[in-house]
Order: sequence, then C-alpha cells, then structure tokens
Amino acid sequence: MNYTKKLSIGVDIDESICHLAQDILDILNNKNNTNHTLSDITRYEFGKCISVSDSDINYAVKKAIYSNPKPVEHASDVINLLGSYGDIFFLTKRKHDERDVTIKLLKDIGIKTQYALFTECDKPAVINRLSIDYMIEDRAKHAEDIAFGTNCTTLLLDRPWNRHAAIHSRILRVFDWKDIMIYFLGKI
Repeated sequence: MNYTKKLSIGVDIDESICHLAQDILDILNNKNNTNHTLSDITRYEFGKCISVSDSDINYAVKKAIYSNPKPVEHASDVINLLGSYGDIFFLTKRKHDERDVTIKLLKDIGIKTQYALFTECDKPAVINRLSIDYMIEDRAKHAEDIAFGTNCTTLLLDRPWNRHAAIHSRILRVFDWKDIMIYFLGKI
C-alpha cells in the first residue's frame, strides 16, 4: 500500500499572495511628494529604508489593505491545487479587525479551497500547535524564527527586503509560485 502523508501548509498573505508593498509605496509617495521604488525597500521595515514617519506608514498600510491589493501571479491556482492534497492555513500579522477584509481578499483573488485564517498570530507557535510542515513567507525574520523555532520548512519568496536572510537548511528561496508548485510536485 502506498501511503502519502497529507500536506499541512501555512501561507503568509501580504507579498506572498497579494502585492501590498507597491500600494504602500504609492500612497507614501503621493502623500509625501516622493518617488521611492520597491528597490529602495531593502528591509521589511519601510522606515529603515526611506525617510517616513511611523504614522504615515501605519496610514499607508491600512489604506493599502482596504484598497483591494493585486494578487501575486499563480498564487491562488497553486494554493487551490495544494488544498486538494492537504490543509491550508493562512498565517498573517494583519490585525483582528482586518479579518473581514482579509477573507474578502482571499475570495476576490480566487482562493476556493477550504482554509483556516489566523490573524495577529505568533507564527512559530501556530506552526508548532498545528504541526504545519511547510510555510510560504516573504519576511526574512519570520522565516528565520520559523526555521529556528519549529521543524517546518519555509519557502521564502524572493523580495528585495529578504535577500539578507540567514542561510538555514529549512529556508528555501523560491522566486515565484511556479517554483513553489515544482517543489510540491515531489510531495503530492
């Protein structure tokens, strides 16, 4: 008998399945009459890369979340397929009061598979509690926390702000959702 373990996959939301950083930059550029580009954002924290106040960043993030961010190419197709082979858990630092707009976003970008959504979560703690085997993430710090605090393998989507991520056997750099699909083809 050939037994394949059911997949258990965690997925970050912002910059993993939807583009939010460019929207945030556009809002900040418009508000502050600047012309920053994504290549200026070499750290996840915008304020460490460009001269901008925390209140402006908070305003731009909130506005961008509610502005219907664009989907990352192929993300929903791959997630829907992977959902046929296991459990999908969306783990996000979005606030609890942004849960409804997040659920709407998942629907709008084409997520049709069943999933569980965890907001404002401690990602390593949720991963350990639910025995999540794989995490798809864009933030280097989260990938490192997951690698050092869990047995989970993180697929780190290449972004300008995560190119300094620590090398670890459970952090694999991927460049897009096609790479993610190729990785999981050997698992399903």
